[in-house]
Amino acid sequence: MYDRVATAVYNLSPVWVQNILCTLAGRRYLARRYGGEFSRWAAFYARARLWSESRLYDYQREQLAQLIRHCFETVPYYTKVWKQAGLCPDDFRDVPDLAKFPCTTKEDLFAASDSMISTSVAGHKLLKFMTGGSTGMPLPLYHTPAEIQQHFAAFWDRMRPGVKLGDRYATFQGKEVVPSQQKRPPYWRENRAANQRLYSMGHLSPEKLHTYAGSLLNEPFVYYQGYASFLLVVAEFMAENGLTPATPPEAVFTTSEQLTAETRKLFEETWRTKVWDEYCQGEHCALIQECEHGNRHAQMDYGVVEYEPIGFEGDQLLAELICTGLIPRAVPRIRYRVGDRVLIKRGFECPCGRPGPVITAIRGRTSECIITPDGRKYPHISLIVDLLRNVRRTQVVQERPDEIIVRVVPFPQFTATDEEHVARSFAERIGGGIGVTVQCVTDLERLPNGKVLSIISRIPGHLDPNRQSRQVNESPKISVQSASDGSSADGHTAR
Repeated sequence: MYDRVATAVYNLSPVWVQNILCTLAGRRYLARRYGGEFSRWAAFYARARLWSESRLYDYQREQLAQLIRHCFETVPYYTKVWKQAGLCPDDFRDVPDLAKFPCTTKEDLFAASDSMISTSVAGHKLLKFMTGGSTGMPLPLYHTPAEIQQHFAAFWDRMRPGVKLGDRYATFQGKEVVPSQQKRPPYWRENRAANQRLYSMGHLSPEKLHTYAGSLLNEPFVYYQGYASFLLVVAEFMAENGLTPATPPEAVFTTSEQLTAETRKLFEETWRTKVWDEYCQGEHCALIQECEHGNRHAQMDYGVVEYEPIGFEGDQLLAELICTGLIPRAVPRIRYRVGDRVLIKRGFECPCGRPGPVITAIRGRTSECIITPDGRKYPHISLIVDLLRNVRRTQVVQERPDEIIVRVVPFPQFTATDEEHVARSFAERIGGGIGVTVQCVTDLERLPNGKVLSIISRIPGHLDPNRQSRQVNESPKISVQSASDGSSADGHTAR
């Protein structure tokens, strides 16, 4: 109730008030991320960056021994599962012994619920987050403030080359800081506490993109960060119109989605800068750094990454990631299947000298754009997915520009009310009069490699929005249906 009222008040406030509210929220984030233990851990990771591979291996062994004993003694889920498997902390003596312990999946986390939380943090303040939902399956996350600060210390030491805290930057992610009903610029808000401008993902229509481009041309940001799909919409518009910032950013950092070679090239040519692709998760299980030679390296002092072979692409090994984070103690994840795959160049040592397997590409977290009836591109559904109730996984399929099909894999307690909520959430957040049909399914459509796209577009060429002429004023069409017999998960008849 409070969130709904707060959102309504924010949406009705003038832009200058919204900028103040964004700045106040930014101050809270800064204190949470960079206060407390941050400085101590920043010094640690600066030292650890220079460690040899053998020293990093010793650190992994020490941390894993402590972590496994901690899980066995204080995390009810692991206590039960490991006892059933006949395992105890003494079964771990060295890093290869980690393979004795069973993997943890996202489905396990859903089923385990609070039994994944360590009893050692009972009574302590835990911060709750949601994963980005880029796979259509958001998860609640819990971290202590100290864990958040340790993560960001590692993140800034390894994932932000050439820039520093406090630099002016532009964010192209999913924060809903601009009300969807706003029809005039600016389509961004200011977080002055962090020296950050946050761009709206909900206003990417052809007639509005010139305001996005103009703001980048007129303001010298030190770096851009965000979803590759969001950045791509802006970069394509600027490239097509021959627009390049007078003062290029020092870097562009992409996150949460697979970055293709073609998209990287477009960004670097349009913005005349270096693109760095980062890989990490809200679960804090793995941090994979891109080096100056374009290869990627898992950070051994952040997590233990196992590579389960799947096959080959040419002469490179395709492997699934199984990750154990060394930071989380409140909700540890041991041998966690994150759902992403990598290509590994075997028998190759990167010129940068960083230890471990050389990763040449990450295969995962891809999607396309939703094309709205009023010509906008909507590139990411993670924030909408976070709003849904009793939904295990979500996928959007679009076959025509005035309608989307939202497929959901429901939990058993999914009701007709939840189904209506799915339809209304997508219709209201995307806007533009788009129609929404909800289908309850047992599984989602997959690519040949087994990956799930959160958005599948079957519109040829994405139906170039510049050729859209339809004016949309009507209310969105909303319907719900089952994928099989017209009934939803709890048996009611779809309307």
